This record gives sequence, structure tokens and C-alpha cells, in this order.
Amino acid sequence: MTAVPIVINNINDLQAIQNNLSGDYVLAVDIDASGFNFTPIGSASNPFIGTFDGQGHTITNLTVNSASDGDTGLFADIGATGVVRNVGLTNENVGGFPYTGDLAYVGGLAGENFGTIAHSWVVGAVRNGAGVGLLVGLNAGNISESYSSGSVVGVSSYLGGLVGINDGFSAVITQSFSLASVGLGLGQSYSGGLVGYNLLGTISEDYARGTVEAGTLAGGLTPFIGGLVGYNLGHVTGSYAAGAVVSGLSTAALGGLIAGDIGNLIFPNGTATNSYWDVQTAGTASSAGGAGLTTSQLQSGTLPVGFDPLVWVDVAGEFPELRWQIATNLPPVIDPHSSVSASIPELPNVTGSTALDIANGFLAFADGDLNDRPIASVVHESVTALDAQGHMFQLADDKVFNFENAFLLVPESGNTNNGKIDWGYTIADKALDFLGVAEFVTITSTVELNDGHGGKADQDVTVVIAGANDDPIAKPDYATVEKGRSVTGNVLVNDTDPDIHDALLLHVTKVNGLDFNVGQPIHGTFGTLTLNVDGGYAYTANSNLGAAASGAPMDTFSYTLSDGHGGSSTTSLNVGITVSDRPASVNNTIKLTDGLVAVEMIKLATDAYPFGDTGYHTFDPLGTPLSATNPTAVNDIQADNWQFISASALHLNPSTVHGPNSIQYSFNNGFYQAIRASDTLGNDPSEADAIVLTGIVNGQKTLAIAFAGTDQKSDWMDFANFSDHYAKFGPLVAAVKQYIDSGAIDQVLVSGHSLGAAMAQDFMKDPIFKNDPHFHALAWTIGSPGSDNISQDAPDARITNFYHTLDPIYELTHPLSLFAELVRSSGSFVQQQFFKDQLQDFFVNSPYGFSSSEARIVANNLLSKMLVKAHEGTDVEIPFGEPATHIINNFGTNIDFDAHDQVAYLHDVETYLTGLSQADASHFLLHI
Repeated sequence: MTAVPIVINNINDLQAIQNNLSGDYVLAVDIDASGFNFTPIGSASNPFIGTFDGQGHTITNLTVNSASDGDTGLFADIGATGVVRNVGLTNENVGGFPYTGDLAYVGGLAGENFGTIAHSWVVGAVRNGAGVGLLVGLNAGNISESYSSGSVVGVSSYLGGLVGINDGFSAVITQSFSLASVGLGLGQSYSGGLVGYNLLGTISEDYARGTVEAGTLAGGLTPFIGGLVGYNLGHVTGSYAAGAVVSGLSTAALGGLIAGDIGNLIFPNGTATNSYWDVQTAGTASSAGGAGLTTSQLQSGTLPVGFDPLVWVDVAGEFPELRWQIATNLPPVIDPHSSVSASIPELPNVTGSTALDIANGFLAFADGDLNDRPIASVVHESVTALDAQGHMFQLADDKVFNFENAFLLVPESGNTNNGKIDWGYTIADKALDFLGVAEFVTITSTVELNDGHGGKADQDVTVVIAGANDDPIAKPDYATVEKGRSVTGNVLVNDTDPDIHDALLLHVTKVNGLDFNVGQPIHGTFGTLTLNVDGGYAYTANSNLGAAASGAPMDTFSYTLSDGHGGSSTTSLNVGITVSDRPASVNNTIKLTDGLVAVEMIKLATDAYPFGDTGYHTFDPLGTPLSATNPTAVNDIQADNWQFISASALHLNPSTVHGPNSIQYSFNNGFYQAIRASDTLGNDPSEADAIVLTGIVNGQKTLAIAFAGTDQKSDWMDFANFSDHYAKFGPLVAAVKQYIDSGAIDQVLVSGHSLGAAMAQDFMKDPIFKNDPHFHALAWTIGSPGSDNISQDAPDARITNFYHTLDPIYELTHPLSLFAELVRSSGSFVQQQFFKDQLQDFFVNSPYGFSSSEARIVANNLLSKMLVKAHEGTDVEIPFGEPATHIINNFGTNIDFDAHDQVAYLHDVETYLTGLSQADASHFLLHI
């Protein structure tokens, strides 16, 4: 049968323990011992061998003074079976008998301990005695989870902030600490922040952070002053010291952790394992054991090597502490009435809106620990999408990113251990356009409240976005057909719906504003249309179209699309009819050997560059007009009676972007520019540039297309990417095909320089024009790297390619003469001829009276004296030679010959001769 413990209710009950040293006692209340002259309980010959449980209570203002040389403390001595636990002594003052030779031990809780002390503490001051510690003077038993704070002062030899002497193999101090200051000590003194002298005992997982200071000496002996232990002949493991170690005596042995540890014939050397001291606070980098660390290392938030995280806790900016020191942590609690869900409806029938859709709420919380300040963060997010049938569908990564990053946490001001965390969700409505009716996106954000002491609380915040219907996007459709013939197609091919799952639901509901016209023949001005609900149509042009229908007759029909959810859009189908037969071939009108046309097309090849020369350059932004970057080219083009074609005339709709490989383009007053959405220009790949013009050439309605070379230096022989570069012209080629088929023009003339020449060759062989009876085209290219590998001769008889055999990309090369460069045939024609013809035609038709033979002499001489240069390199001047230098110098010597424009020379000649008098012209002829 368990004995009923004796209850201690006052100081007299406490003193009465002396009468029964083997009893079981419990402290029922806090006791104030002010004014009571207390006699220590027990003695060395008759120790306390019972149990004393303070139950967490404190005894304050206890004063114990020993008038003899006996042990002193609340308990003088605790025997081997004695147990003292869960008691605190505060503002205690214990004075032992001054040490005069007999061993007397002084401690705030016990003079000597051979038993067990646990969960106990002393805050106060102790003094005098052979071995003095704020908790225990001499320990030969077990001390755990106990601490001291205050001061230890003595004239004795062994002073410790917690224990004076830790004596014997059974002496163990574990998971305890001292913040006490230790000072004075006479004679051969041993002072330590935790223990003065550790003789064969064990110090495990302890620390000391008080100041340890040497006292005066007797007989010139050496004091040992250690931050944790003064002298160690036992074992220290997993411990640290962070207090100042101070002595004004040059003979003192100072140790940041341990001052001395050398044994003798009787006692072995001491050991220190996984133990440390703060070299900065200690003021010394030396120690008889352990490793020195800086303050920042000890306060890093990461435990030192060998420290057990189940025993220790290290908060950044603070020294490590024992986990038992920290009271049981209470985690934050989230109020169940918090607002943690919301819904957002998409704006209906609005596409591309920048309006913001917003939802918000709050998390209310409370933390039972008054000093805690919980912090909120998002630890996980998930996004799910459901279609109208409730099936999940995958969202692209960029959409998931946008949905997740629309969630934001904002703590309210004034939050303490309780308060609110506001949350908000903000997203642009245009980001929701892809959702249709009865489609949902759910964003779940897991918010974690963390009190910084291991207490956490998680809460899911859910935002549900409901899709709405957006009207489909219907684009105009165009087709061409010859009179008396039929054309078929589908108007839905180029129509889209922002609601991604509605695209397959699109259907035609009205034709010319009436639903009953769907699927029925509708008579237009020039033919009959049947447009079905699935978008398929057939149009038959009348065969009896007369002169009234000449020009470019076109039937226009309106039609309305529906997406099945109430959204609709109306646009038109436009059918152009070819009335008059055009020539089967224009080669009888324009020939490859026509020097005037050849020169003009080569001029356009250089005019197509967005900048004023054909050197390499950085790209110009889409939509930049050619007149802004190369006004000279625009003036030249207009002076030659060309017209820049408009986007509306060519039916070239603005580009849209559907992915990283989609083509973005602009068409600004006849100037086409295109890139891929993923291109990084300014490096590679290059921008696709071309000019598109209309005019009358030899009486024929003409569409002229000139392709510019590369704006990237590494692209001009990048054959592997030629097809990709040509693909950037895809929207333009498709529009040209439609324009040609509409009957608006009679012929197509094409040119290009360098990479643009390869593009011109690709255009001529584009499958879109294969077997097209309307496609009558010729091309002149210069400096072509070849559209198929490196082809010196364009294999197509419709193409004339000018090149030089020694130039790696077959272009004119310095210092050979232009005449020498133009003697190699290409296709069906000698290149020299068109230059000679151009000059001869000018001279013969000039007002200066040159005969044909004279003109031929002039032409040959000019060609032979003119030097040209390679595809790349610096500009060179044009020397014409003697004796005509004094005349030609007036306009030619300082004019650089453009790297790629042979006809610049001809323009110079023309400019010069136009201003000559007949006499001057004759003089020129004689000397040339």
C-alpha cells in the first residue's frame, strides 16, 4: 500500500522535515521564507533519504547561514536514496562557513548530493565553502533538467555556477544549465561556469553562459578559470559555454570551455566530445578541450555538430537551448467561421477584356501562446479544370501558372497572437475566355499558419471560376472562280471560338440574315450560292457574264455562325469571278532578256530591305512602315510608278498568336514583316521582309514581289533553315494566291537578293501555285545562295539568277570588272546583256545623238572599267579610268558601289548624262 505523502503548507512544515528524514513530502503551496532563520535539513552523518516533490512551487527569500563548518543548503545532504524534484528557490541567500581546512560544501538546494535532483532551480546567491555551487556544492549523484541563475562567490577552491565539485563515476549532470556569475576564490582555485572541478564525473548536454572571473591568489598558485569547467578529469560531451572568462592575473589558466584537463598517476586526463565555446564572448581562443566557434555560428539556427535535435533547439539569433526549457507549444487555431471559399463568374459574351475578376476572404486565427506571432504562407496549390460533361481536361502550363499566381495573402495590421489574414484572388477576365458554359476551374490554395515554434495549422482556400459563353469569331471568306464554273469550300475553316470546346459546335444558322436560306440556293448578282449548316458551300458563276461584269465582279453573301450556346457572329463570303480570258503566258510580253524589266526588278530587290542598305542589321519591329526606315526606297518605288498594295486589297488579315511556333506578321502599306512568336531577333533567326506592289508593265496589270535578304549575318547560308524562313511568308503567299485567282492581275514579277533570292526561288516553285492556270510569273534573283542546297543555276527557266563563279555565294567580287562578271550564262540568258541593253537603250534614246554603234562602245567601256566587290565586306569606290576621270569624277568618284546593287552604277550614269549638254556628251563619248 502506497504511503500518503506528507503535505508541506508553510515554512514550519518545511523545517519539520528535519524530524523525519525518510518521509515522503509534497509542497502544496508557494512559501515565502522571509525573516525565518532556516536550519539545513539533514547532515553528512544523517542525510535526507526520503522524497520531496515541490510540484512546481517555489520557496522565496530563504536565508540559510551555517555557523559551523558543516554542509549548507536547503538540504545539507541528500543521501543515495533521497530524491528532490520540481522545486524552485528564488531570491535565496546561502552563506557557508568560511573554508579554513575542513571540507564544507555549500549549495542553494543541497550542500552535498548523493541521490537524485530533477527539475529544480535556484535563483539567488551562495558564498563560502570548500566546494560551492548555486544548486549543489558537491554532487556525487544525479542532477537532471535543473538550472541556476545569480552569483557564486567564495574563498574556497572549487566554485561552479551550478555545482562546485562533480565527484566520482556516479556523478552525472545532464540537460542542465547555469546563467550564474562565478567569482573570487583563494589559493589553488578551480572555477567554472557550470562546474568548478569535474573529478571522474560526467557532464552531458549542458551549458553555461555566465561570467567566470579569477580571484586573488595565495602562495603564487595558478587559478584555472573555464567557461564551462575549471578543471576536468572526467567526461564532457555535447555541451557548450558562451560566457566571459576573465582574469587580471598573468598566471591564470583560462579556457573558453575547460581551463585544465591533465591527469596524474591516479586520475586520467579529461575528455571533451562534441563540445564548444564562443570565442568572442569568452574573450579567449584557447581551451583544454572542445572547439571554438563564433557567436554567429552558435546562433546560426543550425545546431553544432553532435548536438541531438531531440534534446536541443536552436533559433536563429539565439544560443542553443534545451527543449525542456520551452513550455509546451500551443499551435494556432483557425476560426471555423473564416471565409475560405469564393466563386468568380466569367464575363459573358466579352472576349479579350482587361477587366479584373476579384474574390476575397479572410482567415481568422488565435494562438494560446501570447508571445507567438503566426505567419501565413501558401505551401501548396492545385488547379483542376472540368468541361461541361464533368470530365477533367489538361490546362497548359502557362494557364496553370496564371491561375496559381492570382492568389495573394495580406496579414492585417495589428495582428498579435490572434488576428486575421486577408486573402485575395485577382485575374484578368481575358484569361478566362477559353472557358465555356458549365465549365469550371477550381484553384485550391493551402495556407499554412506557423507560429515559429513548431505549431502549425493548415487551411485550404478554394476559388471556383465558372465559365460563360463567348461569341464565336467569324472571319470573312474569299474565293475566286471563272465564269460558268463552280467553286466549293467551307466557311468554318478560318472561324474560331474563344471557348475551346465550342469550336466543334460551330454551325451556320443564317444566310443573308435568314435562317431558311441555309442549305438553299441563293442567287447573287453573278452566280448562285448554296451554304449548308456545316459551313460547306458551292458557288456557280453565271456563264453569260458580259461587258457589264468586266473588271473584278464579286458576289458577297452574309452568313451567321452559332456556337450552340446562344453566341453568334456574322461575316461574309466573297466570291470573285474571272470574266475575261487572260493570256496563257506573258512571256511574249515580258521576257527574261528584257534589260529594262530586269534592272527594275533588281532595284526592287534592294529596295525591299527595311533599312537604307543591304548590309546586315537588327530587325525592325512589326508594323514599322518602310517609309520610316528606308524613305529613299519608297521614293524610288513611287518614282517608277509602282503602287504599294494595301492589306484590305490583298485581304491579308491581322495575325493572331496561338503558340510559340505561330507566325506573327504585319502588313503595313505593302511592306510585309514576319517572325515566329518564339524568335529571339537580334541574334537568329532573321525576320522575313518583302514588299508587294502593283503597276502596269508593258501594258499588263502586274503584281511585283521583292524579298529582302537576311538581317542576321549567320543566316545567309543557313540552308537547313531556309524552309522555315520561307514558311514565315506563308500568310502573304496565301493572300497572293487568292489575289491572283480573283483576276485582279495578269502577271507576277518576283525578285530577291541573297537569302531573299532563295525565297524568290521558293516562291516560284511553291506547291500552292502548281498547275494554277492563273499563275504567270517570272523572277530575277541576285547573289542567291540557292533555295535547294547551293545551286549556281536556278533550275527553273522562268528564273534568272545573277552570280559570280568565284564568290562562295555567287555574287560580284572585287576586283574583277562588271563586264567580266556578266559573261556567264544563267538559265536562258547571258547576264551581261541586260546591262548593255540598258545602257545602249539610254544612249540611243537620249537627246545627245548617240548612234547604236556609239552606244555599244560606251556601254562596253563603262562595264569593263567599273569594279565591283563581294557579297560581304566594306564599300569600295567606283573607278572609271582615264581619260574620262575629270568628267566622271563630278558625280562618281565618291559614290560607294553598294555591296549588292549593280544598278546603282547605272543610276549614277543616268543622273550624270541627263544633266550634260550635247557638247559635253560628245566629249564624254570621245574619252570613254
